[in-house]
Amino acid sequence: MHILNIWWSELSGTIIDGKSIAEDIKLQIAEEFRRMKKEVAHVPGLAIVLVGDRGDSQSHVRFIVKGCEEVGIKSLLSELPQ
Repeated sequence: MHILNIWWSELSGTIIDGKSIAEDIKLQIAEEFRRMKKEVAHVPGLAIVLVGDRGDSQSHVRFIVKGCEEVGIKSLLSELPQ
């Protein structure tokens, strides 16, 4: 029983705030893209080709496009039939 208690205390050590960390990362990325745009007048972009009409794929792509918009990355979506 003693070993189990030690193991459990090691696993339950630190609680992190994932939403806060994700927001900090987004802010850092957005700042980096603003700096790039100012210095070289270009920012990276993301092209997405979505084939078919699966709802889970469409939802995933919407999430990606929204993330791009939030940090200032240009995204281009092309949807093709299956």
